[in-house]
Amino acid sequence: MTRILLTEKNGQVGWELRRTLLTLGEVIAVDHEKMDLANADSIRNVIREAKPALIVNAAAYTAVDKEESEPELAMAISGIAPGIMAEEAKRMGAAIIHYSTDYVFDVVAHWLSTVEHCDRLYRLERGHITGQGNYEVMTRVSQVRA
Repeated sequence: MTRILLTEKNGQVGWELRRTLLTLGEVIAVDHEKMDLANADSIRNVIREAKPALIVNAAAYTAVDKEESEPELAMAISGIAPGIMAEEAKRMGAAIIHYSTDYVFDVVAHWLSTVEHCDRLYRLERGHITGQGNYEVMTRVSQVRA
């Protein structure tokens, strides 16, 4: 049976994914208390203990109103943590799926109308870009409704 590690099992996306993933294999679902996404050792330890064939990352820093006042935490959770997960997946030969949000922003082709708006959007997106690589188009999944 395929071992699947799912992050942030209690979030809206994680909760739905858990139900679906249960049909595909053994799901090891963790929350932010079990896997501290701001702590690289915590991420590595959980992944190495779980020994998954697939990592599904449904976790992200979602407090957009605080993201500008907590940039280091936002970067650690949404930017650095997915990169650590990808490194661990590669190390053990696992696959990884990383969920982000439904907003698409093409940083090369489309300039925003004001410098202020562009600067604020850049700060909000910088964490997502860091963990996902150097992309010209970034896809996000934010409009999740309860």
